[in-house]
Amino acid sequence: MPRFNSPTDASAYATEFGGFLSRDGLECLHIFDGSLERSLLNLAPGKPVPDGVVGGGTPAIGTGSAWLEVSGANWIEVGATDSLNQTIYSVVKSTASMADDNNRPTYWANGLNFPANGESNNSFGNRLVVTAATAERFGAGFGNDTTDDETTTTSVAATHNTWHLLVCKIIASGAGQGVSIQNITAGTSVATATTAKPRFPVIGRYRIGSQRLGAQIAGSQQKWWMKYSKVTNADEDARNIAQIREYQLKRWGIVI
Repeated sequence: MPRFNSPTDASAYATEFGGFLSRDGLECLHIFDGSLERSLLNLAPGKPVPDGVVGGGTPAIGTGSAWLEVSGANWIEVGATDSLNQTIYSVVKSTASMADDNNRPTYWANGLNFPANGESNNSFGNRLVVTAATAERFGAGFGNDTTDDETTTTSVAATHNTWHLLVCKIIASGAGQGVSIQNITAGTSVATATTAKPRFPVIGRYRIGSQRLGAQIAGSQQKWWMKYSKVTNADEDARNIAQIREYQLKRWGIVI
């Protein structure tokens, strides 16, 4: 069973690599390096959801096959959809100017989709976007129906043009009902936003690099995207973060 003490193609060891991660609720794991075809593979053990597909334009593998280049025009769609509770780990950066929304990226989103309750009007969904020169914002859909649904959002400080690991969570009910985001690389505290409204999921699959609102369309670079259909606990976070850091350091020399 491989450890990442030397450069390793994780896709060749999907089951073994997944064994080091917490498996409970793990739906989707994409490691964006090597090739576009490999980046589309869902490496989660048992592949609970399908592989990804090119959704629009020409997303491409970056210099040295080390990351995935995406934008509002060039994006991929993974197999994962919305769930009531969820945790998403992503390793991202962007060298866009950040001057305004046209020059800021969407890292990933499933926003502006039909709601899961069968209504025919679009709902907000979830998204991770850059909203300011030093801030990244995560939001998720809550509400009773499309007449009162809203995106409950919170933001965290980030240095956009360096690689950083973000953990975003949606808590559907109970303590902390709402959303949270933490910049693991920067060591920030967990930022939260709560709401009294019920969770309001949508049916669309997640896009990497794009959202359907036509905003935050600039390019970004992506190295990792992993989704759980649950709110991970502190022990699971510690285990997963350690494995993500180990892979990026041993394979690419990147400290996150």
